[in-house]
Amino acid sequence: MNFLTFACISLACIMVISSIIILVVKRFVVILIALGVSSVSLAIILGILGAPYASSFELSVGVGLVGVLLIIATSLTKEGKAEDDQT
Repeated sequence: MNFLTFACISLACIMVISSIIILVVKRFVVILIALGVSSVSLAIILGILGAPYASSFELSVGVGLVGVLLIIATSLTKEGKAEDDQT
């Protein structure tokens, strides 16, 4: 197994773990960080596979999406928690 195969498998595992975090956690900030990690991992995989335009597009859209969602989530909620998670 060469380095690129190992890197792609490691980044795919990071994407799966961050996707599970997105589904399980209820705090918006943690969800957005996991979404950003997943997007960056996908962009790196696309770069390794030889698709620089798709990689740069995914990275720019992912970063923009996370930034906009972070602003919206923090402005609509109190202390970064969901409405139904006030225990």
